[in-house]
Amino acid sequence: MLTQFLLLLGLSPLEIDAIRLSLEVSVSAILWSLPFAILVAWILARKNFYGKSIVGGLFICL
Repeated sequence: MLTQFLLLLGLSPLEIDAIRLSLEVSVSAILWSLPFAILVAWILARKNFYGKSIVGGLFICL
């Protein structure tokens, strides 16, 4: 369905493949980084440790 819509916009099959690959890579990156991000957020919220403010600042900057 999305492919048909993109074809109606005048995109070539090669451009559609590039968009599809971009979406797959971005979703994959989110799914791989989400557990790590949740773990770090939990540790920062629940635990006290030396350097916590530095680690928190680094993650806010990212």
